Amino acid sequence: MPERRDVFISYSRANTDFARDLHAKLQAQGFTLWRDRSDMEGGENWWQQIQEAIENVDTMVLVLSPKALESTVVAQEWQYARQVGTRVIPVLAERVDFERVPRWMKRLDWLDLRPEADELDLTWQRLLRQLRTPYEPRRVPFPEAEKLPQDFVPRPDLFEALLKALVDEQHGAVAISAALRGVGGYGKTTLARALIHDVRVRDAFDDGILWVTLGENPENLLGKLQDVYVRLSGQTCPYQTLEQTKNAVAELLKDRYVLIVIDDVWNADHLAPFLVGGPHCAHLITTRYPETLPRDIGFSQTVDAMRPSEAVQLLTRGFSERAVAQHQRAFEALARRLFHWALLLKLANGFLGDYGEGALERGLRELNALLDQVGLGGLDDADRVQKVLEATFSRLKPDEVARFRDLCIFPEDVRIPLSAIEKLWRATGNLNRAQCTLLLNRFEKFSLLSEYDRETGTVRLHDAIRSAALAHQPTDLPSLHRKFLDAYGVARWADLPPEEPYLWDHLAYHLI
Repeated sequence: MPERRDVFISYSRANTDFARDLHAKLQAQGFTLWRDRSDMEGGENWWQQIQEAIENVDTMVLVLSPKALESTVVAQEWQYARQVGTRVIPVLAERVDFERVPRWMKRLDWLDLRPEADELDLTWQRLLRQLRTPYEPRRVPFPEAEKLPQDFVPRPDLFEALLKALVDEQHGAVAISAALRGVGGYGKTTLARALIHDVRVRDAFDDGILWVTLGENPENLLGKLQDVYVRLSGQTCPYQTLEQTKNAVAELLKDRYVLIVIDDVWNADHLAPFLVGGPHCAHLITTRYPETLPRDIGFSQTVDAMRPSEAVQLLTRGFSERAVAQHQRAFEALARRLFHWALLLKLANGFLGDYGEGALERGLRELNALLDQVGLGGLDDADRVQKVLEATFSRLKPDEVARFRDLCIFPEDVRIPLSAIEKLWRATGNLNRAQCTLLLNRFEKFSLLSEYDRETGTVRLHDAIRSAALAHQPTDLPSLHRKFLDAYGVARWADLPPEEPYLWDHLAYHLI
């Protein structure tokens, strides 16, 4: 952990001389500084070093210039500073186009330190006073974990309609409740993720974006709301009831431009505590059940079948243009057969990918033969997912299918740490860490995982696939839970090490 310092200087490489001069002047005034080029340790992860530095300074001095506004790295630095509550003071190194500056930055007190600026000495003294004035941290949350999937296919019609509902023509935030509704697996969550990563949305809701996933049976509503409080305040939540915490969150949001995404809502009572915020806040709700939505919903959009071209793009991900062109009609027919349903298209893509391009024609023929046997047309949605999943399982070994079904003991909509999966699979299949990694990679190729984040070391299942896997054949879930818990080798749960946050959070779920 780096030592705490006073100032971090963020700058474009085009302004290196300006930043070096600023560094020397501030150092002469007694400030301790961190400047990325001079302080970075060779060979270490550069972004991790920058994050740790930003976390351990009081103030980021942001050197502004046209090149700085174009720099992805500079933008990442000030975005992270705002997320962790580090004060940002912008100083001008060159003249910039004010219209290109993010709205939150326009509201700050800019300091013009260009050599040709008027009253340069007075501006310098203002900077010193600001740096010496205590600052109350104010965090700007952003759900970094909600990344776009690798197989993301844009759906511009749906996206632009949603964007227009939440961001006005002047690029300002629209304080409404909006909803994406539809059957599971059609892409509601993916569309919401695409929205929060759009620069126009992040600029409009420049005080932050919050993401809460509920699911059918949220384990701890109070804990989820307390987590919102922590992300907004940076402090431990002192409140122990839903009503108290809801009121405290509302107070934190009263003058902020914040978008709150409440994902996978099944029950209106579960949703209610999160419908808080001030006059500049908006809510985006994803749900399968329109009856869960509040009466004053300002925008509601059905997310269902993809357009044919979008469906084929998702179905053919990873195949060469030549292979797609060669089998274009077969792909189009298969996409129609799968109802242009994103979840089924992903599973089919994984099935075909296992054959490779050299045997693609055989893969298409065999998948269609399997679908002929089950007749998807007469089935309900859950059975359709189950039958396509069974086709995928036909390409796996029996013990691989068993290991995938083991994963169903974990709660829905939860990021499962790889360490927990390793313990489970060591108990059920005698797999070591390397074997676990290889098997997860294989499941990812078959599109069985909705998320495999190697950076955070977590996996997540889509609840529709989880339900279909459980329905595939009887599973002795109590026995699996016991094996999983026994793998921790703890005589008393009070002795569970603190570095096991997953089990601390979900122990009751696995014990019941």
